[in-house]
Amino acid sequence: MVVDNSESGDEMDRLRTLPIDELIAASSNLGYGRGINLALPRCREGELIISNPDVEFTGPAIDLLCAALDHSAEVAGPSLFWDESLQWMLPPAENTSVWSKAAEAAFQRWSFAGSFIGRRRCATRVKFWSGVSDVHVDHISGAVMAMRTDVLRRLGGFDERFELYFEETDLMTRLRKQGGAVRLVRSARCRHIFNQSSSSPDESGRLYAKAEELYLGKWSHPWALEALGRMKSSARMAAPTPSPKTGGARLLRPGEPIGLPGPAEDYLVEASPLRSFWSAAGCFPSERKVLIPSEIVETYKGRELFARVVDRSTLRPIPGLEFEISVK
Repeated sequence: MVVDNSESGDEMDRLRTLPIDELIAASSNLGYGRGINLALPRCREGELIISNPDVEFTGPAIDLLCAALDHSAEVAGPSLFWDESLQWMLPPAENTSVWSKAAEAAFQRWSFAGSFIGRRRCATRVKFWSGVSDVHVDHISGAVMAMRTDVLRRLGGFDERFELYFEETDLMTRLRKQGGAVRLVRSARCRHIFNQSSSSPDESGRLYAKAEELYLGKWSHPWALEALGRMKSSARMAAPTPSPKTGGARLLRPGEPIGLPGPAEDYLVEASPLRSFWSAAGCFPSERKVLIPSEIVETYKGRELFARVVDRSTLRPIPGLEFEISVK
């Protein structure tokens, strides 16, 4: 079943040429959650694969996700990669809370706290990427989710107030409040082309901020939101302090490799749209020269993309090995 949110007659004509069981034309761009909710009444009982259009499934990924729903999990998701060879791992999904926003504010505002918090977040990513067994988690990425039809119906579908972003976070929060479980199936591997959800970085930022505010307002205590607001206001009023960022990053041109200063197994290479690397994709290199895959750069829609080399023993960036990747 396909719900077409595109408002494009040409796209509908193309979809009609495909072997689709049922094609639903939305009256307008309903947003991700509302589009899925529109299809839900027509779904048969059984397993559902809810996926972004920018996902490529590999091997038996769909079968593995559906099988995981038989083992104490109501929602299952795959390992996600950014590149075609499945070497660049996307960051773990995480819950947004007042506390995580306070940590982010401290990370950006105070350099002494930022260094510690940055290493802790890098350590979390390394632990996530190094895992080999399936594991229960609080959240998975909404890029690909497997669940049974009856579970999605029991939850009342997606909260349609979320136009884009956080709709899956809200759904899994509601599931866990009811005692349900979310499972990461590491052997199910998918490529998520990433950063394709909106027409421009400015529009993505606006929609993300709107959805984040809605999510925090829905799931946070009023006193905690008030405290976060006071913290942000205090930080704005205080004299600026340099935040953790890629200082002195040099331009990395297409096809130019990153040279590692020692054995490949001693390092992690990360790429991020953020100078601060608050969130990042990562690669455990196998050779001392590392190329940023061309398909990452060519499909990237952001204005800036950064890379750095991290010492795996200390989780500190290597001075002089911080780069701005040419994406234009």
